[in-house]
Amino acid sequence: LVLVSINATVGLVSGGLATSLALAAFFALSSVLDVTTQFQLMELSRPTHPLFRQLLLKAPGTYHHTLLVANMAEEAAGRIGADGLLARVGTYY
Repeated sequence: LVLVSINATVGLVSGGLATSLALAAFFALSSVLDVTTQFQLMELSRPTHPLFRQLLLKAPGTYHHTLLVANMAEEAAGRIGADGLLARVGTYY
């Protein structure tokens, strides 16, 4: 029973360490190679982003229009097999 718990603990720790190292390498390589990741796109596309808040408060019509065009761009990208999230974020900015 003690051996099983030791093996389980070692397995959990090594799995967590491997995951942490993989994520660190992923972010390090993406910044070194200057590649935009899905995580970065998700961060830029969230509606609580300060730039979106400012646009909503200062120009609500432009904000609404941007959302409509972003929806169309994402749909069009999906139909041709392109990255819909990239099209959406590109429309925002």
